[in-house]
Amino acid sequence: MFLTLFFEAIYPHLPLLLVGLALAGLAEFIRARGRARASRIKGEEGERLVARVVDESGFEAMHDVLLPHARRDCFWQIDHLVCLPVGIAVLETKNFSGLIYASKGDPRWTQAIGRRRHRFLSPIVQNDGHIQAVEAIVPRGIAVFGQVLFVGDARFPKGMPDEVSNLTQLRQSLAAVRGMPVPDDVQEAWAALTAEARRDGEARAAHREGVEESKAAWRNRRKAL
Repeated sequence: MFLTLFFEAIYPHLPLLLVGLALAGLAEFIRARGRARASRIKGEEGERLVARVVDESGFEAMHDVLLPHARRDCFWQIDHLVCLPVGIAVLETKNFSGLIYASKGDPRWTQAIGRRRHRFLSPIVQNDGHIQAVEAIVPRGIAVFGQVLFVGDARFPKGMPDEVSNLTQLRQSLAAVRGMPVPDDVQEAWAALTAEARRDGEARAAHREGVEESKAAWRNRRKAL
């Protein structure tokens, strides 16, 4: 009886309700797209800042390149590769705000902005995959090391992990080896990386597909817990 009365009450307004629900869904979709676009733009701005510091150092570098995945038919997107006298540097850039709670051994870090909390994949873990992609290309014995650059105004209340630094520290690290010759074997390794690096649309599409597969796998693991 109650359901009948309820249906009779809302039936005349059903088209408006359906339109309202559709508009609400569309509005949320637009907001989500806007947030994703803003995040992408902010990330690109951070990468440009790091690229500028690296390029000013005078060392050979590649920015926003794709390398083959060591175990899957897709590609890693790598923010920055730098050819240094001490080896190949693999740099991952993050342009974040707020408070970052992180430790090297934690696979998921937390960003806090006010009361909002956001868990994200540790960029150290993320960059480990990039390092493996580089090591799969260069000859054995070539030093390959990674560093995560935070370029926004984010702060680390519990301390910054060892493999994380900022732009000032990056400048200091590059200045410390400026003027030193790059050994022949490192130059040969760099040539091999340059030959494998890609920026074409096909490789980028394969990279995006791999990212979506990884996200889906992570969501499935979380549901299984």
